[in-house]
Amino acid sequence: MPTYRYIPIVATAHTPPYKIHKYFARRPHNVFEQLIENFSDENELVLDPFCGGGVTIYEGLRKGRKVIGCDINPLSIFVVGNMIEKDCCNTIFNNVVDDLTKYIEELYGTSQEIKHGDTTFKILWYELCFEARCPQCGCVTPLSSQTKQRDGWYFCSNEFCEQHLTAYKAAEVRRCGYRYLYASVAEDHTRKYIEVPSEHLGILKKHIAHLKQEIVKNSITVPQDVIPINWDRQFEDGLSKKGILYFQDFFTKRNLYILLLLKHKIDSFKGYLTNSQYNLLRLAFSNTLKETNVMSFTNDGWQGGKPTTWSKHAYWIPNQFCETNIVDAFKGSIERVRKSVAYNDSYNYVVKRASDFKDLILNSNVFLFNGSVVNSGITENSVDAIITDPPYGSNVQYLELSHFWYPWNKDLYGVEPDFTEEAVSNRKKGFQGAKDQYSYEINLYKVFCKAYEVLKPNRYMTLTFNNKDMS
Repeated sequence: MPTYRYIPIVATAHTPPYKIHKYFARRPHNVFEQLIENFSDENELVLDPFCGGGVTIYEGLRKGRKVIGCDINPLSIFVVGNMIEKDCCNTIFNNVVDDLTKYIEELYGTSQEIKHGDTTFKILWYELCFEARCPQCGCVTPLSSQTKQRDGWYFCSNEFCEQHLTAYKAAEVRRCGYRYLYASVAEDHTRKYIEVPSEHLGILKKHIAHLKQEIVKNSITVPQDVIPINWDRQFEDGLSKKGILYFQDFFTKRNLYILLLLKHKIDSFKGYLTNSQYNLLRLAFSNTLKETNVMSFTNDGWQGGKPTTWSKHAYWIPNQFCETNIVDAFKGSIERVRKSVAYNDSYNYVVKRASDFKDLILNSNVFLFNGSVVNSGITENSVDAIITDPPYGSNVQYLELSHFWYPWNKDLYGVEPDFTEEAVSNRKKGFQGAKDQYSYEINLYKVFCKAYEVLKPNRYMTLTFNNKDMS
């Protein structure tokens, strides 16, 4: 009997291309690099029918393989297509970025400064809290750390109300607005919080009015994209209960207006840029959305006390949250793009995007298909290896979570995702369209039948899987 020696592969940190945009449940790139090397050779064809965050696609391309990535999630195809880009950050691109940065700074004006005593500070971010009406007396109560009794429970502000002593459960009442509490500033390399005075609230109110005038002047429609009520995440995260009815409700009014104006400004530069450069700019904008929504919060034990968001595979909305600076978020996103392109430029692969499977075989090395592999046009016995990371049952609701970006990116996607094709199971049951493990199995079955059909005889499909529920 042969003796086998197993050498564990320790997962390493993501390289710059994986940091250009949020995606859910990416696998360790060095593990997939090893799988690609073990199960395929240079110039062979590698398929990932659930390409998601693009690990198989990127590592396969870097290792000299032809690659096919299929995913019904348009966010996946958008992100992966930009992850592999090279040679894009030239003088024209950098000049446009400088113009955009100056434009956002002008939109803020002096509203991003606060006076405390004799000193004027630049505001790093604001701390806000949602407000709710007490279910007993109707008094508006700030859901802040000052009124918090314990996690999820708050005292009513009305000292004559019974709930002023006993507290009420915030999850059972709808939010009726939010208020600015503190400004985070830096003094002598140390962060501190300044309580927002009433005169500064007046400045913020004028700033929001000014932004609204700019929206009207530029003929920008403020959209209202409804969050579907029959979603697993609705029942898990209580969005409608909290008054989050539209995707635009994930942003404060101030940040929403600035983001709409920034997107409008980016589109005005479209004629000056190549398609690749424009898409990278839009990707940087899309990633900025991740940093500037009401899911942002601070925790002294995380990120050095700086705002963080999307800490869970959920629409988790803290009662006390941050309004972050869009200038800083956009600069950070651009820097990630530049680092990704510079990292890719250090490898000698060439990106030749294919329009379909035939084009891939004849002329190209990358085929990204926004749809099920069943409809991809891949022919029988044509693929040398399948390396994939399928959805984990009910662990991650990919399309529901990724739809956060859909209202902003749909002009780039071209199609709306078909939720009926998604291979997931919902944790919550009994609502219209709810999926169980059998619908999960049926959708996986279609994909794996196609995988068997396109894989060459005596070649391998290898996959990773993670779910604690063995059923």
